[in-house]
Amino acid sequence: MARKLEACIVKAQAAGMSRQDAEELVDMMAGEKRRLAALAAQGKLDRAEVALADFARRTAKEAQINAALQRKHAALNVLRRRDVEGRLSALREQGVSEAEAVMAILGGSHKRVEGARASVSRALSGIRDRWLGGLSNELAQRPHVLELLSLDQEFMDDVVREMHEIKPKGRPGVTGNADAAFVADIFSRYAEQARVRLNEAGAFIGKLQGWVPQTHDVGKMMAKTTGGSERWVDFVLERLDLERSFPDLDPAKAREALAEVYQTIVTGRDRSVTAAQRGQFLGPRNLAKSQGKSRVLHFKDAEGFIQYQNTFGRGNVLTNVLDHLDLSARKLALMESLGPNPEAVLVSVIEDRKRSIRTDKALAPKEKTKRIEQLNRAWNGGLGRGRIRNLFAELTGETFIPENMTAAKIGAGIRAVQSLAKLGGVLLSQFNDLATYAMSARVNGKNLGEAYLDGLRALLDGRTEPDRRALAHSLGTMLDGMIQDMTLRWNAQDSIPGTMQRWMNFYFKASGMTGWTERLKAGYAHMFSNNLAEHRGKSWAELGEDLRGVLQHHGFDETHWDLMRKLARQETGGRWYVLPENVRLLQDADIDRLLPQDVRADVAPIYRKKTRERFETDLQGMIADEVRYAVLEPDERTRSFLVQGTRPGSVLGELVRFVAQFKSFPVAYMQRILGGRRWARTGRGFDMPGFTHFIAAGLALGYASMAAKDIAKGRTPKDPAKVETWLAAAAQSGGAGIYGDFLFSQYNRFGRGMLESLAGPSLSAAGEMAEMGSRFLHGDLDQRGDAFRLALNNTPFINLFYTRAALDWAVLNHVREMLSPGTLRRADRRMEQEFGQKPLWPADAWR
Repeated sequence: MARKLEACIVKAQAAGMSRQDAEELVDMMAGEKRRLAALAAQGKLDRAEVALADFARRTAKEAQINAALQRKHAALNVLRRRDVEGRLSALREQGVSEAEAVMAILGGSHKRVEGARASVSRALSGIRDRWLGGLSNELAQRPHVLELLSLDQEFMDDVVREMHEIKPKGRPGVTGNADAAFVADIFSRYAEQARVRLNEAGAFIGKLQGWVPQTHDVGKMMAKTTGGSERWVDFVLERLDLERSFPDLDPAKAREALAEVYQTIVTGRDRSVTAAQRGQFLGPRNLAKSQGKSRVLHFKDAEGFIQYQNTFGRGNVLTNVLDHLDLSARKLALMESLGPNPEAVLVSVIEDRKRSIRTDKALAPKEKTKRIEQLNRAWNGGLGRGRIRNLFAELTGETFIPENMTAAKIGAGIRAVQSLAKLGGVLLSQFNDLATYAMSARVNGKNLGEAYLDGLRALLDGRTEPDRRALAHSLGTMLDGMIQDMTLRWNAQDSIPGTMQRWMNFYFKASGMTGWTERLKAGYAHMFSNNLAEHRGKSWAELGEDLRGVLQHHGFDETHWDLMRKLARQETGGRWYVLPENVRLLQDADIDRLLPQDVRADVAPIYRKKTRERFETDLQGMIADEVRYAVLEPDERTRSFLVQGTRPGSVLGELVRFVAQFKSFPVAYMQRILGGRRWARTGRGFDMPGFTHFIAAGLALGYASMAAKDIAKGRTPKDPAKVETWLAAAAQSGGAGIYGDFLFSQYNRFGRGMLESLAGPSLSAAGEMAEMGSRFLHGDLDQRGDAFRLALNNTPFINLFYTRAALDWAVLNHVREMLSPGTLRRADRRMEQEFGQKPLWPADAWR
């Protein structure tokens, strides 16, 4: 028997397989032969040899596909590594350190050097905005459809039925619902676009007819009364298409396979980027073992899928499609930038840099040791891992995958409650957005006065007209409401249960932050795109140094600019805009100018297609990135700094997320605004006039924010003649934010001191409750006022800036006086002594 097996192995090697893969293939065939023989002996299979031959053909085909993939991956990895090494060398020649150069390739750098912003993170923004913007515009062709998707469950079920139905082109929809068929066609086309582009980047994802993205709610799956492994398996098994889901599995073992799928989902095991997703070669045995871990559950019909979604799923068909596109964008950005095996390419590049440092005769031994240690720390150091690995984990989405789902949900829920309790007046703190908006426009060559006026027009203009909204979507803005991420501006990344997320979205809309942010972002994207179009008549040399410097910062050169000039189109209102989608209209001869000179004619069409896609992605990503400078929001690099590569649900991950809450905005401010990029103008050195103006504008707008909040609290504005007022205004403006409060006063804006502010609002509240409990145990029973204040500070929804004053007047101040007589008079005297403030209504109103 051993001789026969060895002969089979030798034949497989002669066909081009490695020894290891040949052994795995023969071993797997022998095992399958034994299984089929046992079935035949039990009378459950008529002709075992026919089944074995069929299995052999399928396995051989898979082996051939994998061999072809291996060759494709090797070629793509070589190309991507060459690109990465070229970019690293270019950054190093401009004085960027090895570690910072790698960080720049992954998440961009704020240093004012050429190509610093061309990154995986920027590509992710470009791809995601392109897909979501296009999908939004297509859905908006029937405005009532968006309302149906938001409110009508039966309509969403009809969309699933239309997507699930396999029907010839031109045949009417199975539901008879034209709107559902319209939406299903859009969702299916964008999912197919993602599949095709991922395959071109090195993946191998087969086309599944009637495929609908799936989600799983682990809480529902683990519920004591309706969930659990046995109930879940029973429910799924009754509705599952076993032949499609487990084509090579004995139906008797389907329960065992589903139990493994259940454990994979609820534990999060193997839900990170797998070897297959990274593009690693899988031998026959590994491919077989992977089936239960990345399994797609194929239901018998659409009704089975709908029942599963309603019982154990999360969200609806709209959120499922958006989540799928987001995950696909992450994979695609990594694969197109770093190759089918991004982590392997990244590690090899880092190791190559260390070898180059060791062999560099121009470096002193001490300098070599220092540089190598910097790279080692960047990969393995820090809070468990180094900053490069943390950023890579953020890009792959690993930091979104709970280690313990229950703990992650509890932690996310607590932080959501803190947001709902403490951010009701956040809009009044954001007047300084106008300063960052204007300064970003100045960096792009715009006049400051025009920039301020444009920002004010953006806030006053609702942009509700269909054509204006379509333009905003094309530029990648005004999408926040659809992808439900408004909390991204204020919180470290969380996975919030659906009900809580809906409350968060409602709360931020009610507070005014959704409208404020969306309008400013759309306004800046319009201004930036229009500014590019207004310069379409100028050559590269004729461009102003500021605008040319911005383009160079994003890795664009004269050739790119010549093509951008052709993208300008006149839109509604007569204004011209450079739109990324117009890259698709460029002639092949135009795109050929971006191709490497050594591209062979037979492969030129493939290179041309990928180059066209990459140019569109890069242009879309540049607009998104510049908008983030103007209207600050955290990107992957900011979040990687905050969560340090940890996973939600772990002890360290939850602690880090509690500490990071409300700090993403100030961290983004420090990275993007206080960093050198904003003030190092090309060819002019440090921009002292711009910096001076920004400080003055920040103080003025900071004081305006304070005055607005004081009036909302029923106080006169702080006395502008006092030094303390302007120190507080400096703290209020921009990134000083929460940190500035305890630099100039004993208590921060949430009522606690420095350590509590650094610990975050949740841990601060927990500390205060513990302190109050300790005082109670020691006999201090007179703390009713403190308890009431603590309750108010942590109660959701009551702190909206335009309702809190009325609530104080009608109820809360009366309660305060009842619990602690004279407390309002004491507070008024303290505010008058420190800031010269007086109440807008007399204190005796509360007697």
